[in-house]
Amino acid sequence: MTTADRLLAKGEAKGRADTLRRQLALKFKSVPDQFTRLIDTATPEQMRTWTDRIIDAASPEEVFAP
Repeated sequence: MTTADRLLAKGEAKGRADTLRRQLALKFKSVPDQFTRLIDTATPEQMRTWTDRIIDAASPEEVFAP
């Protein structure tokens, strides 16, 4: 993987995390710290799962359920 590839992947991950935080804040008004920490350490697959789940979730807990 080249330096450019790594930088691109890092930027994409940051964008996904920012989008999920914004969606959570808009839908649930606040994002508990425990979920912010999960977002900060998430894999790309986890981020995809959570951004799909937020559509139907009634709470942040439902978004991040195992």
